[in-house]
Amino acid sequence: MSERNENWGRRESLRRIEKTLLAEIRSHRESIRALLPIGGEVQDIDGEYLFSLAVGLNDRLVELRGVEQKIAILSRELE
Repeated sequence: MSERNENWGRRESLRRIEKTLLAEIRSHRESIRALLPIGGEVQDIDGEYLFSLAVGLNDRLVELRGVEQKIAILSRELE
């Protein structure tokens, strides 16, 4: 297989990973929003769960940025 075809395949694979990460990020964001209702009491917030969600969200965002950079590099190479 040619290098161009390999790069195209890698880029498509990364795009699928990107979509998965975006779905996970949205899920974490919605879970954090649900934990912090506007009219809720501060004492009712589950801090450990909130922290866990925040760490997970940050991890996925870092991973997403790396995947987006790789996609951009492969896209430039394929032009």
